[in-house]
Amino acid sequence: MESDSSYIHNITVAGILNNQNFQQAKTCATYLQRTNPTEVKATIHQLFETQWEELLKEIKSTKKGKFHYHEGNYIVYVNDDEYLGDYKGLEKWALMNYRYSDNSNTIIYKRKAALEFKKAINDVKGRSFCFMEIRIGEEAPQKVIFELFTDIAPDSCENFRKLCGGTFTNQKGEKLTYKNTEFHRIVKGGFVQGGDLSKLGITKLGQSIFDGYFPDETFEIKHTQVGLLGYCKKSGLKYSNECQFYVTTGAPLSYMDGKYVVFGRVVTGMRAFRRMEKMDSLNERPKDKIEISNCGEYDARK
Repeated sequence: MESDSSYIHNITVAGILNNQNFQQAKTCATYLQRTNPTEVKATIHQLFETQWEELLKEIKSTKKGKFHYHEGNYIVYVNDDEYLGDYKGLEKWALMNYRYSDNSNTIIYKRKAALEFKKAINDVKGRSFCFMEIRIGEEAPQKVIFELFTDIAPDSCENFRKLCGGTFTNQKGEKLTYKNTEFHRIVKGGFVQGGDLSKLGITKLGQSIFDGYFPDETFEIKHTQVGLLGYCKKSGLKYSNECQFYVTTGAPLSYMDGKYVVFGRVVTGMRAFRRMEKMDSLNERPKDKIEISNCGEYDARK
């Protein structure tokens, strides 16, 4: 992400799109570009949560000084090397260089952040989204939203979507749903595992909407990022995908490539899985209960 040398100031704002401070910084940068078109260029990277984490890793690995220690949900800098940090740093810089100030109510940016998130999801074509509300111990549930790669692994996604929706009934008349199931395995620095329907009294192995295990659909997506969603297998055997799934909390996990099917990713709510990693566990099983208290398809239009 190098600066365009044809401009005096190239302002980069990158971060999580549903963060109100990111939206305020974005508004400032785009305003300066609009009012000073020959001097200012605004470069905006508006991202989902896990995308932002990967970009921040890249920034820290390629830049020096304050960039290396940056924390938060967004970052602001000028001309590739002038670190401003956050909106306060940008506002101070903009006032000094362009006499810019913003007296808007912060509620405006909170609303804008919510609208931008909905718009970003609605703009994704050929994919679907699901949500889970995850309760860790006695804590309040945390909401997680998944993007499903329907265009890459349609059968795998359909299985997950219907098990989240809670409306699928198998040939025995048993309702298959992730609701009230638990995350039962934590591999620190690797992944967390959940979706075991046996907790609901369904004992047959290989539960899925396909009435049993189903094939490995694709190995196109590699385990190069945190927040990836994939299917677990019976002892790692081929073609034994079912209801149990995992979410990566470490990367890269190259030993899983070509063995496990990745069919989605977390777009918001990664903090729930970070929290799981910090929990006490015994033989990779959490000591406290981690329950999916609610789940379903996610409709950003509501």
